[in-house]
Amino acid sequence: PIYLREPLSTMGLSPQPSVLKGLVAKPGFCGRGLLARFLYLLPTSPLGYRNLDAPEMPESVEGEYNLRVKQILDLSLPKDLDGETSPYLLQFSQDAYQEWNQFAQYMESQMRPGATMEYMADWAGKCSGAVARLAGILHAAEMIGNGHWDLKISKSTVDQAAELMTVFIEHTKVAFEVMGTDES
Repeated sequence: PIYLREPLSTMGLSPQPSVLKGLVAKPGFCGRGLLARFLYLLPTSPLGYRNLDAPEMPESVEGEYNLRVKQILDLSLPKDLDGETSPYLLQFSQDAYQEWNQFAQYMESQMRPGATMEYMADWAGKCSGAVARLAGILHAAEMIGNGHWDLKISKSTVDQAAELMTVFIEHTKVAFEVMGTDES
């Protein structure tokens, strides 16, 4: 086994549906929670409808994205009284926590027998944690861009993360159906 003491990435996948077919039947993919650890997107194929003369990404957008990613990667960790590095501890504001908790309670109800995510409860069980991580990523990108570092995540940032997760939920339902998790 490999243990990551300081993991630094959250991963999203957008695989071809043919890659997903039958993954549930592969040993170690479903029972150990591997398939539950990813955020899935399965967009409709644009083949046959692509604009082959689509404009390039504006330089300002590309530059801002590159700058923020670089700033986050270059961010130095604070030091404690002994001179040892310690991680930034992001926390939800009280309103943000209430918003996150409401989302988590909703997700919990969706894993019950007969509910919409019963057949993918292993993934749904990790969904609330993914919202917290997405909120942290969105918060870091926002904070690094305005030059000061606030450790409190706002309710609006949690709202944005939960909104993103609703997109992932719908795509993941399709992905898990393609994989063969819902026998009905």
